[in-house]
Amino acid sequence: KIIFKKRILRATCNEPDLHYPRAYTCTNTLDLPNYSSLSILKQKVLHAIKFGKEFNAIPP
Repeated sequence: KIIFKKRILRATCNEPDLHYPRAYTCTNTLDLPNYSSLSILKQKVLHAIKFGKEFNAIPP
């Protein structure tokens, strides 16, 4: 039986709405800025998922 543990951390930054979430696959951690609204959270997460290659999130 394989158990996956995930952690979600709140990133600290001066202007969180200008930043994207960061994923650390080696530790199953998602680092989320403290966005000002759920709609911005949704927009940033979906954008990061869709354009992950362009953010160099996936090694060449």
